[in-house]
Amino acid sequence: MKRKDAPANKRSKPAARLKTASRADQIARAGEMTLSADADVLLVGRCLNGDKSAWQEMYDQCQPKLLLSVRSLIGRNGHGVNLAEEIAARVWLSLVAANGVLLNRYDANRGSRLTTFLASLARHELLKHWRGEQRREDRERKALRNRPYRQIDGLDRTQIYWHEFLTTLSAREQQFVQEVLLASPDQDSASNFTPTNAWQLRKRVMAKLRRYFNGRTV
Repeated sequence: MKRKDAPANKRSKPAARLKTASRADQIARAGEMTLSADADVLLVGRCLNGDKSAWQEMYDQCQPKLLLSVRSLIGRNGHGVNLAEEIAARVWLSLVAANGVLLNRYDANRGSRLTTFLASLARHELLKHWRGEQRREDRERKALRNRPYRQIDGLDRTQIYWHEFLTTLSAREQQFVQEVLLASPDQDSASNFTPTNAWQLRKRVMAKLRRYFNGRTV
């Protein structure tokens, strides 16, 4: 019987060593997460104390993962890189606003890393963006429903249609149309818009213009 039991004991030793190694790996990873969370807390504290280099350090560490998180949230419903960058920019602006009130809510004791905290802020900003897009589409549909169908001879219908179309735009989009799209070449109003913002506004206005005239019966 002893000779039969010996091989079984030999086979059990590697399994025991594997289990011990797995447990050691778990402990090591937990220790690394604790150290990382502590580093996040120190970094946030430096930012809240007005250390500009800490803000740059946080941006360098978190921006790549933040963009990846936003792009995964956008999926096929967004506009690619430009929207991801805009949402990420909104996250950073929200963190520096009001002397870092939002950043002060980060709590490493809840078991989340700083990158996870930023990803949750990105989800909130993306929802705000989509809701804003929905409101704009609702305004467009309302304007199209209220458009005059009756043609009146002697009137410049082009101007009527144009002013009617402008009512479907948001205030920011109207500003972009007047200061950029309709501006003379010697005017430098484009500096009021970042390249990403200008690209988005141009695409949004042109899409609304196509929808407006496609739905109009002249």
